[in-house]
Amino acid sequence: MPYLQMKVSLKPALLLLSMAGISNSVSAMTEQGAYRNLMFFQTAKSEGEYCENKLHIQAIPQQTKWRNQHATVLSRSINTLEQHFVNDKGASKQEVPAAMVAVWKKLEDIDKRELAGRRNFNTCIKFPESLKFYASQLVQ
Repeated sequence: MPYLQMKVSLKPALLLLSMAGISNSVSAMTEQGAYRNLMFFQTAKSEGEYCENKLHIQAIPQQTKWRNQHATVLSRSINTLEQHFVNDKGASKQEVPAAMVAVWKKLEDIDKRELAGRRNFNTCIKFPESLKFYASQLVQ
């Protein structure tokens, strides 16, 4: 049941990503898979911060450990997007850092708009389960 609850709570964000041309059925690391991965990293970060800052439930160490466990996927996702900006969008190497900042900002905005309002005490209690779900959804 927690898997279903987490799946339902992420549907709006995944729907937005798919409407933006980002498929949720990507098997190889493409820019779509990279965007999808970064959305899960952003959501995990935002949930951890919510639990700690709003409800004073320790979650940031769990989120940090999870992020470190999946650092290779995070790095590949970032590298994939950086290459996409240079190769497909014509960005110069000097413009890539600003483009990545914009990507993270957009993902944070999606999280705030679509997911933040659903966070509550139960979200924080089930945070380890959420992290497992997010890990299962990462495109390798």
